[in-house]
Amino acid sequence: MSSATPIRLLLVEDDDAYALIVTARLGRVQPPMVVRRVTRLDDAVAALQSDPVDAILLDLGLPDSFGMETVEKTTAAAGEIPIIVLTAHDDDADALRAVHRGAQDYLLKDEADGELLTRAIRYAIERAGFQRTLKEREARFRALVENSSDAITLLDEHFVAVYNSQAVERVCGYSPEELQGQPMHAHTHPDDLPELRRRFAECLANPGRPVHFEYRFRRKDGSLRWGEAVGVNRLDDPAVAAIVANHHDITERREAEAELTRRERYFRALTERASDLVVVLSTGGLVLYESPAIQRILGYAYGELTGRSVLDIVHPDDRERAAGLLATWSEEVDSATPFEFRVRHKSGEWRVLEALGRSLYDDPSSGIVVNARDITDRLGTEEALRRTEEQLRQAHKMEAVGRLAGGVAHDFNNVLTAIFGYVDLLLDRIDEADPRRADVVEIRRSAGRAAALTRQLLAFSRKQVMQPRVLDLNEVATSIQKLLQRMLGDDVQLVFQLEPHPWRVRADPGQLEQVLMNLAANSHDAMPEGGRFALETANTTLRAEDIAGRPGLTPGEYVLLAVADSGQGMPESVRVHVFEPFFTTKEQGKGTGLGLAMAYGIIKQTGGGIYVDSEEGKGTRVQMYLPRVP
Repeated sequence: MSSATPIRLLLVEDDDAYALIVTARLGRVQPPMVVRRVTRLDDAVAALQSDPVDAILLDLGLPDSFGMETVEKTTAAAGEIPIIVLTAHDDDADALRAVHRGAQDYLLKDEADGELLTRAIRYAIERAGFQRTLKEREARFRALVENSSDAITLLDEHFVAVYNSQAVERVCGYSPEELQGQPMHAHTHPDDLPELRRRFAECLANPGRPVHFEYRFRRKDGSLRWGEAVGVNRLDDPAVAAIVANHHDITERREAEAELTRRERYFRALTERASDLVVVLSTGGLVLYESPAIQRILGYAYGELTGRSVLDIVHPDDRERAAGLLATWSEEVDSATPFEFRVRHKSGEWRVLEALGRSLYDDPSSGIVVNARDITDRLGTEEALRRTEEQLRQAHKMEAVGRLAGGVAHDFNNVLTAIFGYVDLLLDRIDEADPRRADVVEIRRSAGRAAALTRQLLAFSRKQVMQPRVLDLNEVATSIQKLLQRMLGDDVQLVFQLEPHPWRVRADPGQLEQVLMNLAANSHDAMPEGGRFALETANTTLRAEDIAGRPGLTPGEYVLLAVADSGQGMPESVRVHVFEPFFTTKEQGKGTGLGLAMAYGIIKQTGGGIYVDSEEGKGTRVQMYLPRVP
């Protein structure tokens, strides 16, 4: 009550003189006490119904009531309004009876001066207010307890139940009465008792601070459940005077958490042991997570890229396309578009990854999960396979062309034989001085040139009669060194790089010399301003992986005969046709297109293989493998 608010009193007193004394005494105090006087109990009851007051001063001797009956009737009418009994009789028994019947205080009229009476009134009003507050709090607490879904065990300092809410039966299976007087740990799993006792001690030592703990308990039906309790020490709170413990069943939650943990462990194991790289990105492309496969695939340590933009390691030429695809993945929940792009390995090399991305969960804004695998080696294998297939197709084509060329050359050779025969007959019949003889001689020369072309076609088709013998390729090369230099010209440097102890091969030396001369002629044409021509021999053992892309060879021992020039080189579109008969890039009249075709046939006829590597502006290298003679 505010110090400025007047205190309203009801004085129930039939003695006029004493009533004046009391009214005068109380009128002088601060804040002032406003006294309303009645002389009869019935009037007091009527006054309480019409005009509420803060306290009642009650005389026990009234015209219509006397003694303890007066107290009882006034208490019934006053409710929670405090009553102070004023009497002229000094009787401790009456004082005790009055208090038991609802009076707040018992004062003798002769001793109740202004100060004593004022203190008694104020004390009674404060005490009544405290009791009202306590009752309200108790009512609210009881309502909360009874309506709570949690089981609530008010405990004493020994953690013995002094009160149980109705919810304990739903949670534990026991009625509140069955648990009354039992310690909280009576139904706790033995393995959880040490932790429970430790928490009890913590609760006792920290009044007012909530203490949480989880433990297993056994219900009345014998089933084992998980419970969570929150205990608060309110022993010092007079309104409670107990340890308040809220208890609820968390078995389903614990089982759900265990299942979630199991699933997280399962999916983490799948992610971390997967051969593919798994990366989680923000919608802006920042790396939120990368699986341990990052180290095997790209060389970065686990977690090293976290927080960085994934575009930092994407090849500049692929970056714009990658950024666009990230935007697509982040906007479309069900997008599953595969994507190939180059990524920088920690070593600095570029690797090709194939990635598949989609937005995370059902919310595109939550991020993107990307599965990626390194396909660099696969692409290399596919390219090698493509080249091998192309070479096989070329080899098959060359075989077909060779058979055709051989058949044509054979038939053409038969025609030339007849021409030579008739020309020789004519020459025998025509005199040296006959002007017609010159025409016949020219016919024979033309037939000879045709026969030379026929021999080249037969060499290509491997039907030319050879005279093979065991020989040293170094000797073949050095025997025509001067001829090669003369063919190449003085502005071309001729370099020999010969195997010191070459293995022997079986071949026709004359035809090998022709092959080298033809190759030198081609190099001379490819170096109009001079350059370098290198001839190399080397012993080599080819394994299965070495002959990949070298159709026609089998694993084994070979002698390599190679020539390389620093000339103009040739594009791939030209290189694939160089062994075809009559294929040439020279002007009309400057080449027959049979030089490399003949070389192809001669080397194939030895059981070996011939291959050309060339690139525009970077020269040409021709490699010929001849089988070693055992």
